Amino acid sequence: MKVLTGIGASQGLALGPALVYRHAKQMIPHTKIRGSKTRKHALADSEEARFDSAVEAVKTDIMAFSDAPDASVSPASHEHADILDTHLMMLQDSEFHATVKNLIRTDAINAEWAVERACDLFTSSLEAAQKDAVLTERTVDIKDVGTRIIRSLTGTDHGQIVKTDKDVILVCDSVLPSEVMDMDRSHVKGIILADGSRTSHAAILFRSYNIPAVVAVRDVLDQIAGDDEIFIDGTEGEVIIRMEPDDHSRMQSFCEGRWATWERTVRDLAFHKAVTTDGKFIPLKANVEVLAELDMLAKIGCDGIGLYRTEFLFIHSHSLPSEDKQFAAYRAMVKGMEAQGAVTIRTLDIGGDKIIPGMELGESNPALGWRAVRFTLAEPAIFLTQLRAILRASAYGKVRIMFPMISGLLELEMALKILEQAKSELRSRNMPFDEDITVGTMIEVPSAALCSDILARKVDFFSIGTNDLIQYTIAVDRSNSRTAYLYRPLHPGVLRLLKIIIDNAHQAGITVESCGEMAGTTTGALLLMGLGIDGLSMTSQSLLDVRKAIRSISYDAAREMALHALNLTNAQEIEDYIRKTIHDRSTT
Repeated sequence: MKVLTGIGASQGLALGPALVYRHAKQMIPHTKIRGSKTRKHALADSEEARFDSAVEAVKTDIMAFSDAPDASVSPASHEHADILDTHLMMLQDSEFHATVKNLIRTDAINAEWAVERACDLFTSSLEAAQKDAVLTERTVDIKDVGTRIIRSLTGTDHGQIVKTDKDVILVCDSVLPSEVMDMDRSHVKGIILADGSRTSHAAILFRSYNIPAVVAVRDVLDQIAGDDEIFIDGTEGEVIIRMEPDDHSRMQSFCEGRWATWERTVRDLAFHKAVTTDGKFIPLKANVEVLAELDMLAKIGCDGIGLYRTEFLFIHSHSLPSEDKQFAAYRAMVKGMEAQGAVTIRTLDIGGDKIIPGMELGESNPALGWRAVRFTLAEPAIFLTQLRAILRASAYGKVRIMFPMISGLLELEMALKILEQAKSELRSRNMPFDEDITVGTMIEVPSAALCSDILARKVDFFSIGTNDLIQYTIAVDRSNSRTAYLYRPLHPGVLRLLKIIIDNAHQAGITVESCGEMAGTTTGALLLMGLGIDGLSMTSQSLLDVRKAIRSISYDAAREMALHALNLTNAQEIEDYIRKTIHDRSTT
């Protein structure tokens, strides 16, 4: 047998025949508008009307899909609705409409060509800024919406990627979000993509639909043929091909037996605390973005919100949200979590890969530029408005404030000074808030990690953002499919930085948590616990698995495992050691 590796994008196991699909290039008619001035004007009017009709038709399709019940979607999964809302917003975008219609008139071209050109202009602008995760998804959304409009204009049936009456593993170059939502998922038992990342909209949908998936598997289309029997592990990011009969039987048994037992076991652990076999309690918290995500947390339990991303309120607004609008959102989240724990609200982490209306990028490398706390410190009016809203919400439950992208003491002191100003302004308005509100900072920049002993004297807690910390430490863009295989959370350099941060926090008498994706994997969670982490925050989909893993090991064993891992020399060696150790313990 042969093992192919990629990125585990949606957990689960699947075994079955391959259905290989490679996208053909979309044929777009390019027609010039010719004739007299009067005729050209009339034809341009006609093309604009065709464009408007196509936009309305696509809107109708999206709204119909949004309203239709979907039994394959997890009851608490609202990601597909959020993506549809994003597409609707793009269809209503006045700048997009104006660009298409201007191209029709000034360049005298048909509507299909104008839509293609407009989409190219918008995506080129984003790609010039930098191909970060969210920017990448914006270009995918633009391509998706543009494709839908052009298909409506040409009367082309978009068809379905999956047309079969048997269970299959879909093997594809890439998929658009609309293709995932439109496909016949009843027979799709797993998905393998040559392109993509774990943070892509398609991957989010795979998790929402509970379809095991592995993405960024290089050259996979050249190695798998139709009906080849394949096995995928969406948790570990592995694809097994060319299996011998014994291999196939073993994988089939694994899928049918052990995975089903595992799922039942972890769901039986809902609301149990993550306590090691020798009595060490590790709080497990959730990363959330919208209020709807509390539905799932109410069913499986958690120890609070470790990361409330506030960017959603800004990105999906046509203007900056007011203090009252933010306050209402934060208060709803705090009251919704009243029975489970504190809500850690991260201040606006905008810029780089996330853009708000009216924000001009104009940077060749925005990931290292004007973003997160750098942006809010430069825009104190925006920062003060948000801080006042957060402080007001603290009167309704337990709230913690967390600053993102702090690189050193100066930035932290400036942020704390503005926080004090926000408190003073509320006092002058006789508005109640928690005077002793807990304040922390994310550690996601190597400079912050290396001077974390200094930062720890100024705050009540740290939260390690492993996503950025890892990619900045090993200089790998995790959203780039060409380099994603180099993104190794267990790189020795990363582990040593984590140990420095945790030790410095404890020496200063403050707690330290982790809220990056590393905390949501069993290997990452156990290693972080062994390094001394005080709490873990993750997506709701990861809580049960991590809870199960922590309850199956002693704290002493985890510390011994982490200490040994720190002495190993490369990421693969560390990964193999951790997986083997966990496997051996789970089978004894």
